[in-house]
Amino acid sequence: MFKGSGKERPVFKPVNYILKNYDQELLFSKYTGIFPDTTKKYRSLFRMDRTPGCRFEWRSGVLYFIDNAGYNNRVYFDIVGVVEHLYRLNTAEAIALIESDNVPNAVIVDDGVKERSYPEIRFKYKPWPEDNYFKIRGFDLESENVYLVDDYWIYNNNMWKYNSIHNPKSTLTIAYYFPETKRTKLYFPFKSEYKWYANTTNEIFGESKLDYYLEKDNRLVIITKSQKDRLILDYHLNIAAIAPQNEYMALPDNIINKLKMFKRQLIIYDNDYTGQVCAAKLSDATGFSWKCLSIGKDIFDNISNLNYIKNEIYT
Repeated sequence: MFKGSGKERPVFKPVNYILKNYDQELLFSKYTGIFPDTTKKYRSLFRMDRTPGCRFEWRSGVLYFIDNAGYNNRVYFDIVGVVEHLYRLNTAEAIALIESDNVPNAVIVDDGVKERSYPEIRFKYKPWPEDNYFKIRGFDLESENVYLVDDYWIYNNNMWKYNSIHNPKSTLTIAYYFPETKRTKLYFPFKSEYKWYANTTNEIFGESKLDYYLEKDNRLVIITKSQKDRLILDYHLNIAAIAPQNEYMALPDNIINKLKMFKRQLIIYDNDYTGQVCAAKLSDATGFSWKCLSIGKDIFDNISNLNYIKNEIYT
């Protein structure tokens, strides 16, 4: 990632900085595509295995991927070690990649008090074309604070960076903006790596519309896993919906209580292992029922088959 780029060498930070200040489970999920379930066996991350024989294990506050057969004379790999080997980086480069690509849980400032610290994101947007990614009118998308990005700037590590993740001139770049908190989530839907960059925390997509939904039609509300899924439900199927920042996020009590004012609540997350685990966990915490679609990974995957989505929801 950094090798041969001519960039300034990353400032050294200890591995413990990442382990203390970032969610290790989320990092493993992001960089390996695997939710680190400590009760399951997995194939090696570093070579082709026929039989799952590796596992995840917590030890003294550190989550390890344990490759029982060993790789490069090692058996235990924390998230920094995994990123090193998967991306062919040295330790400093792996730490710099993780730090630049994620928002920390907290950073320790000089006075010893933990405070949240976030990069600043600014963007310039342009009009949505009629035939756009969401198949929704541009006026409606902008009313939802969903913007088609023309350029963006990220301020982090005392430096402004211009179009630094993916260039919006050549790849679709969407900004989800929260005016109440002035936070932004950049989304790159057609990229397989670095699909998003955000300074958001616990903002919930659609939260500001809950009162409107209740007044309009209180029969059903769906908790889904992304803004794009929520928009399809709202604008294509006329169904009230909210979405947390990610499937791991717990809903606060005030939101749960507001959702209970609807006659029916339904959780629909991704049709994969992580989605099912997180949907079941949220269901246990709230008492709301959950299901996964049997076709495609998520609601948006079925945008051309709206009748199927409706049938799945109401049967």
